[in-house]
Amino acid sequence: MPEAALGGSELVWNYYIQHGGRPEPAEVNYILQPDTLPVPEGWEVVIDSLDARVLVRSDSIWRHHLSLRPRTRTLEGIYGVPRGILFASESLEDGPTIISVPAVLERLGVDTAPLIERFR
Repeated sequence: MPEAALGGSELVWNYYIQHGGRPEPAEVNYILQPDTLPVPEGWEVVIDSLDARVLVRSDSIWRHHLSLRPRTRTLEGIYGVPRGILFASESLEDGPTIISVPAVLERLGVDTAPLIERFR
C-alpha cells in the first residue's frame, strides 16, 4: 500500500525485513470458538461452557501447560527475618550470632546513654 502512511517501531520493521516480510507461523494448539461451529478434524474439546468451547490439538502439550505453576516466594529469603532477631525474648535457632554493641560497651564500663540518645 504505497499510498498509506505506515508507522511503527524501527525494530519491528527491521524484524520483518530480516525475516522475509513475515514471521514463521507458530504451531497453534488452542482454539476458542463458539459452540455453534463444528469441531475441526484432529482437535479435541477440553472445555465446553456457556456458548463457547476450548479445543486443543495436542493433549500432551495441554497437560504440560496445566502442570506449570508460577514461581512463588521468590524474595522470601531476602525479606525473611528470624523471630529471634525481631523479638529479643525468642531464642535463635540455627541463626547468626547477634552481638549487642550497647551491651558489650556497658560490660566494658562505657556509659552508653549519650550514644543511644544521639542515635534516637
